[in-house]
Amino acid sequence: MNTDEGRRLQQLESGENRRLSQFNVGEDRRLGQLEAGESRRLGQLNTDEGRRLDQLNINEARRLGQFNIGEDRRLGQLEAGESRRLGQFNTGEDRRLRQFNTDEERRLGQFNIGEDARRSQFNVETDRNLRNIQDDRRYGLDAISTQLGAGATQRGIEQEGVAADMAQYEAERMNPYQNIQFMQSLLQGLPIATAQMGYAGPSDLQNMTGGADWLMQFLQQMQGGQAGQAGGNGSGGNA
Repeated sequence: MNTDEGRRLQQLESGENRRLSQFNVGEDRRLGQLEAGESRRLGQLNTDEGRRLDQLNINEARRLGQFNIGEDRRLGQLEAGESRRLGQFNTGEDRRLRQFNTDEERRLGQFNIGEDARRSQFNVETDRNLRNIQDDRRYGLDAISTQLGAGATQRGIEQEGVAADMAQYEAERMNPYQNIQFMQSLLQGLPIATAQMGYAGPSDLQNMTGGADWLMQFLQQMQGGQAGQAGGNGSGGNA
């Protein structure tokens, strides 16, 4: 049993080895054919790609040449148009500057004329304002002078009133003395005895308030003296 199984296994291994050998030979042949075909394809591809790249380079060079020619022509036209435009611009700018200078000179001339007129008007108005200020100042000074004169007159009137009040006050203050002098003049030549009396000058308040009382007392004393003298004369006659 073991011998048959071993022989069968050997036969299977031999058949498997032969099959693997044949498979490897076929695989190597197929791989060789694939590599050869791939090499031929790559060679053909490189040849076609080189030919295509050469054609692209030729076309690109031709296109770049045409582009450069067109670009040079376009740049030439642009430069010609720009030169023409700059020439026209310079001509227009010169014309505009001349017109601007003319307008500016005209405007400055009008401004100077207006400025001279405004300065003249300003001078006239300034002179008028100065004259008005001087007139107002003169009027104010005249008014002040008038007020000063009126004040002096008022002060004179008040001074006269004060002087009149002082005179009246002095008259009222001297009135008791004048009454006494009047009474003395009335009593001169009458048979009355001489009496020594001390007299102190009254104050202003006494003059104003007690003058009448003092005069009444004096008169009463004088009347008492006359009565005593009359009594003495009567006694001597009876003797």
